[in-house]
Amino acid sequence: MTRGYSDLQLWDTGKGRRIGSPLADTEPGSSLSPSDDTVARFSPDGRVLATTSGPDLQQIRLWNTADGLPIGPARSGHVKPVKDIAFSPDGLTLATASQDETVRLWRLDTLGLRDRAGLLGTR
Repeated sequence: MTRGYSDLQLWDTGKGRRIGSPLADTEPGSSLSPSDDTVARFSPDGRVLATTSGPDLQQIRLWNTADGLPIGPARSGHVKPVKDIAFSPDGLTLATASQDETVRLWRLDTLGLRDRAGLLGTR
């Protein structure tokens, strides 16, 4: 993944080419304009990318790394910017830590994302 002045781009390093278009948050009021505060983490199997999203980086968004498309809607739960993201080893839980001094655990399979995308989790 590379960060340009105004976009995030996934790359297939084995083939030396881009995967899809630059990641673009398409929900109203949201943007994926990278800044020094943007957080991005890959799932353990590398098939999903989680990024901070939204106007104040208070949301998280999941991306399919095969095609660069979003998986479901952006998720909200923090009132200040998300500062770190981590996947559990099995890829089924995502932890987000925020400047609001909270940590949230997101069970990705119960959000309906695993069934829709067929990507989340290894078990």
